[in-house]
Amino acid sequence: MALSYRNGVSIGQIVVYTWALAVAIFLAARHGFRRNAGWMYLIIFCLARIIGPAMELATINDPTNTDLYTGYAILNNVALSPLMLAAMGLLGRLLEDIRETHDTKLHPMILRVVQLVILVGLILGIVGGVDAADAYIK
Repeated sequence: MALSYRNGVSIGQIVVYTWALAVAIFLAARHGFRRNAGWMYLIIFCLARIIGPAMELATINDPTNTDLYTGYAILNNVALSPLMLAAMGLLGRLLEDIRETHDTKLHPMILRVVQLVILVGLILGIVGGVDAADAYIK
């Protein structure tokens, strides 16, 4: 069977994000695996962007498996949340450094609230994807 355009994009994503995962792991090892640093979220983002297209490519061998399509769709939709959490973590680190020398009006608690909203959106995206898949299968 010939590869479709979508399969080619999935192969490209796997290649690019494999390298990005290596860089993210290097950065996490170099700067520390603290949760508030954001590097762990970058690793999770890269993993989601690798696993999702891998599931899409797995549908070539098993086109009737709806679980593969469901997993691909969920990972494709919610993979942006870890990237936003990584950005918020890096912004929090920057804010800590700025607060050492200057007084700022932005309190770190505001960043925590935004991270909580992003996390709730991530959870709702996963639950919605699973519910949509269950409704589709029935």
